Amino acid sequence: MDLCHNVEGTVEKLEQGVSFTEHILNNGSALQLMLMKKVVSQRMFGLISNNQSPDFSVNIQFETDRQAFDDALKKTFGHLKKDEEVKVLTLFFFNSTCMQSSTIKK
Repeated sequence: MDLCHNVEGTVEKLEQGVSFTEHILNNGSALQLMLMKKVVSQRMFGLISNNQSPDFSVNIQFETDRQAFDDALKKTFGHLKKDEEVKVLTLFFFNSTCMQSSTIKK
């Protein structure tokens, strides 16, 4: 947690330094720029060189539950049926179509 606070503090200081430098460049005269050049560059290089490297390692592993994945896949996208189930559905569809067409003709 301290690392996050240190990084946030460094980022804030860098943003302030950039903002101040932009202000000087936009509003300062040539003489003011020459006088501030050394101070601003030293401060900015000091902030950049104070960069901290983290001292931690990260180990990320992805684990999956195959059954839960298969169930979610079937629920979301459907699934293939066996040949016997397809024949039953085809007969059902064919019979219901024939009945509809015979009732239409009457």
